[in-house]
Amino acid sequence: MDKNELESNELLQEYHRYLLKRNWTGDVYRNYLLYPAINKRLVGKTLDVGCGVGNFLDFRIGTTGIDINPYNIRFCQDRGFKETFLVGDEWPFSEASFDSAILDNVLEHLTDPIPLLAQIRTVLKTGGRLIIGVPGPAGYENDADHKVFYTQEKLKSLMETEGFTRIDSFYTPFESTYLEETLSQYCYFAVFTKDPIRPKLSYNIDIILPYYNGSKYIKDQLDSIQKCKLPEGCSVKVLLIDDCSSVSETKILESLLSDYSFIEFHRNDENLGVVKTVEKGLQLSTAPYVMLADHDDFWLPEKIQLTMKKLLEFENSQPSLVFTDLKIVDEHLNIKYPSMFKCFDFRPEYISNGILINNIVTGCTVAFNRKLIEISLPFPKDILIHDHWLAVCATFSGNIAALTHPTVLYRQHDTNLIGANYESYWFKLRNFIQKIKAKHHSHLLKSDQTMELIKRLQERNVCHQTTDLEVIANAMKANSLMDVFYLMRAKIFNIRPSRKLAAIIFFIVVSAYKKFKTK
Repeated sequence: MDKNELESNELLQEYHRYLLKRNWTGDVYRNYLLYPAINKRLVGKTLDVGCGVGNFLDFRIGTTGIDINPYNIRFCQDRGFKETFLVGDEWPFSEASFDSAILDNVLEHLTDPIPLLAQIRTVLKTGGRLIIGVPGPAGYENDADHKVFYTQEKLKSLMETEGFTRIDSFYTPFESTYLEETLSQYCYFAVFTKDPIRPKLSYNIDIILPYYNGSKYIKDQLDSIQKCKLPEGCSVKVLLIDDCSSVSETKILESLLSDYSFIEFHRNDENLGVVKTVEKGLQLSTAPYVMLADHDDFWLPEKIQLTMKKLLEFENSQPSLVFTDLKIVDEHLNIKYPSMFKCFDFRPEYISNGILINNIVTGCTVAFNRKLIEISLPFPKDILIHDHWLAVCATFSGNIAALTHPTVLYRQHDTNLIGANYESYWFKLRNFIQKIKAKHHSHLLKSDQTMELIKRLQERNVCHQTTDLEVIANAMKANSLMDVFYLMRAKIFNIRPSRKLAAIIFFIVVSAYKKFKTK
């Protein structure tokens, strides 16, 4: 036995001894609180994955147990639990052998849970139940072997990616923000069902990546895209478009191209700006699905899987767009704020008429289909920003959905074209007057943008309340107080509370000024 094997063996023995440590409070907790709650949610033949020293096998007679620790399995078999198996990469069960499975405080020990979840999916029947328990913050910090902390949303997103749907959840002993920080036994449990097998899809994704003098960060971004997990049957191509960078910057960029086989390189003849460059990328794209990327951000490994899973839920005959949360980071990728949605108080109900004046979609997170490209091209003249136009088109011609799981590290630095300046209160105060003037101009442009959308919906016979949209578009010019009241009734101010009152006051001031000016 070599040194590594010896150390591994000692660790297995040590963990086995740790599991054998028992006290009467633990027995009471398991047998009278935890296990009854799990048991009543199980159906039929059950598999305990990571059965440990057989505590649940003793509670629910007839349960099959598996573990990777030979000391645990030997102990269970000595206790009389014959249906216990030592497993590695291969499991001694045929497909669809079990009606239920348990994964109690196992997932947090794994850096990569995907192979284990794939094995469980194989041995579970379609519609079978999988109960997963993960520790709260106090319990997670209590074990040095824990590797990944799971929130409710993170666990749900992971399982949806692997073909499971959450149908129930509970806490032990009960839900409490105080106990999750103080009680090591506090756990979150979720009940999932195995989804039916979907037909395998084969499709391409084009990622449009505008570039301008961004050599400092572009390699990080390309590396992060390369490391993204792809859905089965999916291939990716990056349309990297250089918007007339300097000669030195272009040389640096071109020196990187040979390192990435998925890049298709283009260069603008003149500097077009980001909006026109994205429009050019959409015109060059041929794939059925498209994502947008910025050269200075960093994609998380699950980005493509999560966004495409949601996007594929929509009918491909309708324009559809999915966007996600982001983590705001500094130029060195240190997290400044873990959720942009929470930072800006985003809520799903804001995806409504309010999107006409308040952009809630960040372009570097979006994925959309070709139907949306067809209705959005060409971009209207004097468009403010491409992601807002795409979001408006999706909202009123098809489908739009938000994922609360962050998929991008949104880098903030001195050269950001658009950023998350949520801390710049002095900057906002200093530029208040200029912003008022710019805001009025932007609302006029958004009114014209809405009229252009109406025209395209009518040309394509897309069913929508275009009359209402036309009234809203005219009211956005705020020619009178009646326009403001109409916008309120149309829920155009259904935006985050911190902006709602300011927006209403702004429209009232503009309409009053226009009325005074005409006298």
